[in-house]
Amino acid sequence: MARAREGAVERTREGGAPPGEVDHVNAHGGGVPRHDRAESAAYRAVLGRHAYNVPVTSIKAMIGQPFAAGGALQIVAACFSLAEQFVPPTMNHDIPAPECDLDYVPGHGRPARVNRVLVTSRAIGPTHSAVVLGRLENN
Repeated sequence: MARAREGAVERTREGGAPPGEVDHVNAHGGGVPRHDRAESAAYRAVLGRHAYNVPVTSIKAMIGQPFAAGGALQIVAACFSLAEQFVPPTMNHDIPAPECDLDYVPGHGRPARVNRVLVTSRAIGPTHSAVVLGRLENN
């Protein structure tokens, strides 16, 4: 899981943006405790200390688990975050597990400076994908 995220962040670094310039994470966040803990650990591993300053959200609690369409819908949500400078909420994230200690934006979305979004998705089985999306420089 961390390898896909590391790959996306590494490609971003090659394009001139270090991991510290990721402003938002649109996470797979399927609500499975074991997976959510692993996902949190992967963000800490990839983003380092910066992980604690990045709002992390999952849209799955609002849209359900659309399986094959999940990644595409997360890309759409990430594009809206970039365009509107707004981070959507992670609904029903009332009592986080101790290992899920990042900024998961519970309950209500919020305005934020969003120039780069790390989008991560997981398929059934061991398939993970990650991509970093960014705003055009003149926007």
